[in-house]
Amino acid sequence: MRKAYGPVYVNGEKVQVYVDGEKVQVYVDGSCTNNGNAANAQAGSGVVFGPGNWRNVAVRVPGEQTNNRGEAFAALQAILACDVHKHLEIFSDSEFVIRSLTHWLATRVSTGWGEAAQGDLFDDIVWLIRRRPAPVSLRKVKAHSGNAHDDGADALAKQGAA
Repeated sequence: MRKAYGPVYVNGEKVQVYVDGEKVQVYVDGSCTNNGNAANAQAGSGVVFGPGNWRNVAVRVPGEQTNNRGEAFAALQAILACDVHKHLEIFSDSEFVIRSLTHWLATRVSTGWGEAAQGDLFDDIVWLIRRRPAPVSLRKVKAHSGNAHDDGADALAKQGAA
């Protein structure tokens, strides 16, 4: 991701700026009932910072109602909820989100998000990441594998879609 987002410069010098290297881990997930049926679909996002954390959230997704939009919106919510001076590590079971923000990113940044699926959300995500002094890491987790945090994000995403 450093290649895509670039280093941080202060007075012309490259720096790493974040507090004590402290890392915040967050699990994100999206859900959509009747996915693929535009007339009846309802998408939600779930974000889990940890058991009982006040930042844990279940939200209904604005705009297009798809599972991928739910996944992307969850990542956006996680970034918005985290202190910009702390290293943010986002865990997602969405191959789409991970690839959109890594493998496909260089092309999207150079050509614009245009008609790309959820391009409006990814454009916002990239804008926020670029302005953070602390790094953001993405980690792929296996869905429905018994990981309590991922399962919690999944449950909140379903709640948000209800």
